[in-house]
Amino acid sequence: MTDNLDRRILPFLWVHGESEDVYREMVKAIYDANIRAFCVEARPHEGFCKEPWWRDMAILLDEAEKRGMRVWILDDKHFPTGFAAGEAEKAPNELRREGLLHKRFPVKGGKIRLNAAKQAHPPLIPDNKMYLVTDIYNKNNTSQNKFHDDVLLSLAAIRLNQKAEPIDLTDKLQNGVLDWTAPEGKWEVQLCYLSRNIGTHRGYINMMDKKSCRIQIDAVYEPHYQHFGDKFGNVIAGFFSDEPELGNNSMYKMYNLLGTEQDLPWSRELAGAMEEKLGKGYAALLPLLWSNDCDPYLTAKVRYAFMDSVSRLVEEDFSHQIGQWCRPIASICAA
Repeated sequence: MTDNLDRRILPFLWVHGESEDVYREMVKAIYDANIRAFCVEARPHEGFCKEPWWRDMAILLDEAEKRGMRVWILDDKHFPTGFAAGEAEKAPNELRREGLLHKRFPVKGGKIRLNAAKQAHPPLIPDNKMYLVTDIYNKNNTSQNKFHDDVLLSLAAIRLNQKAEPIDLTDKLQNGVLDWTAPEGKWEVQLCYLSRNIGTHRGYINMMDKKSCRIQIDAVYEPHYQHFGDKFGNVIAGFFSDEPELGNNSMYKMYNLLGTEQDLPWSRELAGAMEEKLGKGYAALLPLLWSNDCDPYLTAKVRYAFMDSVSRLVEEDFSHQIGQWCRPIASICAA
């Protein structure tokens, strides 16, 4: 044995609402295996963050404390982290996940007539077969909402194979319809819009929205501290977040790089960050997140601005906010 075994192996202890004797025997079995820490796996427990959960956690923490062990707690009822024990599903629309989508329309014969308002919605039957898996997944979720706040962001014309800048056509819409005659050359009109009716785990927090991330803290972290505040920093080592995600695209899709067709994550804060980096006309540049036909330097600038903003917002809104919640508790425990 060494002094840092608690940092080497932390098995999941799956709990379902067993008896006190069983819980104590399970902790003893981990201890007898020369393991000094474990993570309580919350998913199979139907009473998570309710009275049965607090009762069971009290038993597990008591037994761990007697044996000088440390405990981590999975911070949600469902995988991945972000379900917020069901509270995210009850949040106002503006705090729910939102996706940025893209569609292409060829200009034939130099002219195009497009009902952009009608097109600013996800297809009823997705072209991508993996989206069918996503839809099946979400239909199995009985509390899945149908949202009615899809919104058109921009219309832009892109001249193919010329590596030029896109032309903003948004102001040419009349009652949601575009009538446009293209200059000479081969063109596409590309549409960008927002929808909450796309992607997996639609009933989860938005990782790029500070108020939305706060739902996770209020629903899971705060109640645990209210029940076991004296255990934090000694018996309770912390919370374990299981693969928190942005939730765009179909489940487990590989190689979904910028420049390929997919939905992308979005938030109100991301819109502000993109305007700050690219200017008020940023929306007309959003097709460059998918299109590879425009000026390569401008394309790189737009994609960098997007990825940098997404990364920094997740860091600030989710990681830092949880870190700020933990610091006062760490100070209390140290005192």
